[in-house]
Amino acid sequence: MRDAVAAAANTQQDADEPAAQRRPDTTSMLDELARLAVLHRHGALTDDEFIRAKRRLIGG
Repeated sequence: MRDAVAAAANTQQDADEPAAQRRPDTTSMLDELARLAVLHRHGALTDDEFIRAKRRLIGG
């Protein structure tokens, strides 16, 4: 669980970066979406944090 909390902190930092600075390729974007889903499912991200992180990741 400690790893999930650390990953959530990293995700929040990543989510705060502009999308133009971190344009992942399709594979890494899918990996990141899966990672966000796991963090959300385990309670490390709230619903709002999860939604914001997804939007930033896909540029929307």
